[in-house]
Amino acid sequence: MQKSYKLKNYNAVFTIITALTSAAVYRLEASWEHVPDAAKTTFGQLYQFTADEDNYAAYRQELNLVVQQPVVPFLGIYLSDLTVTEESSPDFLPGQPHLINFHKRRMYARTIRHIQRYQQVAYNLTEVKTIHDFLKSLEPPVDEKDLYHCSVTAEPKRKS
Repeated sequence: MQKSYKLKNYNAVFTIITALTSAAVYRLEASWEHVPDAAKTTFGQLYQFTADEDNYAAYRQELNLVVQQPVVPFLGIYLSDLTVTEESSPDFLPGQPHLINFHKRRMYARTIRHIQRYQQVAYNLTEVKTIHDFLKSLEPPVDEKDLYHCSVTAEPKRKS
């Protein structure tokens, strides 16, 4: 998680935080007790970094500081931005259905330019074949219900 952050692979950071805060994982109290305090601190910091407060202000602020470095942005935020633009702005000017709403098109373009900006600099990483092969061999993800069942099997619910 911290290495993904240092590599500016923000998509991985968001994915890991989402997985660790899922009901199936977050409920594992006994397991969380074995996590070192330093890792819990890092988790807390990255949880705040990925928080949706003020429209992901902490993440957006840091992302705007990235210049001429490889980065993998979290695309979910851009998809949300595009959805908000689509749903909140008419395609044509109000009261003038024959005039295209170019302000809406500029908002789309700005969001897409942000995404393109992060495609300019590539990572210089070396493939580690054993890791690559391991990742390729993994089974497709299971659904949330199956994950929760595995979680309860690992740590049964406590009786109140």
